[in-house]
Amino acid sequence: MKSESRNAPRTVYTITQVGQAEFTRLLQERLAEFRPIEYPDGISLNFVHTLEPEVAIPLLEQCASRLADRCADLEGFSDDIRASHPGLDFLIRQVGIRTILFARINRETQEETQQ
Repeated sequence: MKSESRNAPRTVYTITQVGQAEFTRLLQERLAEFRPIEYPDGISLNFVHTLEPEVAIPLLEQCASRLADRCADLEGFSDDIRASHPGLDFLIRQVGIRTILFARINRETQEETQQ
């Protein structure tokens, strides 16, 4: 237990080497995945900075490739079909936004390695 001046005592935990290795393995696995927007994965993006850029960049590129494939699948729907199915139109827009987000994160990660 740790006590900070005016604060109540609190327990501070540390992650073991085995736990760190498992965290890194799961993060790398999830970062490369593409999950449909129904199951968004913000967690791996929140921790992408914990990976070395030379590890993170290829994983982000894998996900971006899978996302591009999904975009290509969704582009086949006509405007009429999208208009009559608002959920589909929403999904298409969300995938597009996620594509932009991944491209930005990938670009920023690559820029960090060049500095």
